[in-house]
Amino acid sequence: MQILQAVSDQSGLPTDQLQRVLGNWIHGRFVKTYPDFFKDKSNVLEMLDLIESEVHVELRKLYPDAELSTFATT
Repeated sequence: MQILQAVSDQSGLPTDQLQRVLGNWIHGRFVKTYPDFFKDKSNVLEMLDLIESEVHVELRKLYPDAELSTFATT
């Protein structure tokens, strides 16, 4: 959030707008870079619901000591 606020201060864009822009950009990058994780998902929220059980499982194989974020969607 501190980085987001700093970018907001520098750009003059509100943080809520920056979050949407960043979210859309990163989602596009993930879909392009990791298409297999998205091929059976109908939307981004479905993908977020499965981060713990799919993406983090694969990350733990590569980086067993990684401290991973937790995601919850409603």
